[in-house]
Amino acid sequence: VVGPDDAVRMNKKILAALEARDQKDKKGQKNLINDVVCVIGETSNERKRVNYYWRTVIRRQLETALAGVRGDQLHRITIAYGAVDNPPTLTTEQVQETHEYIRCLLSEMYPAQAKRMLILYGGAITSENARDIFALEDVDGGYLAPNESIDSDHFLNMAETLCDVYETTKLGNPRIPKLIGNHGNMATQDMAETTRFLRL
Repeated sequence: VVGPDDAVRMNKKILAALEARDQKDKKGQKNLINDVVCVIGETSNERKRVNYYWRTVIRRQLETALAGVRGDQLHRITIAYGAVDNPPTLTTEQVQETHEYIRCLLSEMYPAQAKRMLILYGGAITSENARDIFALEDVDGGYLAPNESIDSDHFLNMAETLCDVYETTKLGNPRIPKLIGNHGNMATQDMAETTRFLRL
């Protein structure tokens, strides 16, 4: 998501996907839509502006993208945050600060469900920083870029690191972590398989 117009388009897609899921559930039909990913993020210029302007951007995007979404539908939605437009590398402190802010916004919008909603980090995740990022309190996994998703060795390494971090530091966390590969036109079944793998 780059701006308000993009958030509006995302909102339409989210509502349409949730409606399709609801209809299939009512008919007892198998549905391969396992997750609806809501991607938000500021540009590098917005991140650099004074007075935490990026917070204004994130709030606008999140409120617009989730407009009309019911509380009982939130378990189907995963939030992915990642600064766009060739962003500067964020420190782990900045990543946690941003994810914590997103969770605070979710708490305002959905008080009963916010603590269980997943917020994935969609920024640069490498073998050097993955453990530190995945260990952050409000980071529930990763949303990998297309070039990272198609590298099977990298994806497996990230998955193993995420599982290890969860088992050693987050077993009491009510949120089960997730790693999602952004393959562009990735098949829905592939996305479902990816999600199941990381929930084992």
